[in-house]
Amino acid sequence: MMNLSKPLQNCEQTTSDNLYHEWSRKDSFWSTEEQQLLIRLLQDGARLDRICMALRHSPKAIAYLVQLMLVRGEQLIMVESMYQELATYCPLPHNVTLIKQLPPKKKGNKMNHNHVAALLQENFTTVGVTFYNSSTVYTYKVKTPHTLVLGDHVVVLASGYLKVAAVVKIDEQPQIDTDLDCNYQWIVQKVDKTEWEYLNEKESRFIEALKEVEKQKKRAEVIEDFKKHLAVDSAAAALLDSAVKQLNQVDTEEGETK
Repeated sequence: MMNLSKPLQNCEQTTSDNLYHEWSRKDSFWSTEEQQLLIRLLQDGARLDRICMALRHSPKAIAYLVQLMLVRGEQLIMVESMYQELATYCPLPHNVTLIKQLPPKKKGNKMNHNHVAALLQENFTTVGVTFYNSSTVYTYKVKTPHTLVLGDHVVVLASGYLKVAAVVKIDEQPQIDTDLDCNYQWIVQKVDKTEWEYLNEKESRFIEALKEVEKQKKRAEVIEDFKKHLAVDSAAAALLDSAVKQLNQVDTEEGETK
């Protein structure tokens, strides 16, 4: 296999004119193991949603990796319907072996050890999360009881890196797909924004108070500017005081002022 283990960036903004433009971020390395898994999943006729779950990348990212592998001369085998589905995300070369349909496979007794552990474990459930700028939902495990609610942010392990994701689904009972060739990961922790919200609120209150101080200072400067040009006991000074008081009077329900 040709080595594609170079940094590949999230492909949501990649164009066919610049194949490598958005594939350079360190948080999206495609490891050799991931490439081999993709090749095997394609050969086995896995659905695209299962491939996304196994590799923890969006459908578009999968399509661009397939494009890159074909451009580099990789010999890929996949079901014709999968090729057509991937081609809706980006143009794909034709140097690929297509098969009409895979024969039904007999399920053996071998099961992913991670799935066995999940089936035997208690006091946990699964949640669905999405990452920034992606609508693909990924499943993670979380201990119960937990305090998660929809919209919370959590830290999870994805593609070998710790990332922040939003909780969009909470299962009452664990939803473990034993046919999926992947290891279900645990949520690292819930993002506690209490201190962050407190600090921001305190800072906002200070800024509002500072604005009020500036407003009062400006008001005093305007009044003082007027008064210094008026004699203290003059009619003009008295008229200014009266006008300011009248401006600040509060109207009552009966139309009177106080």
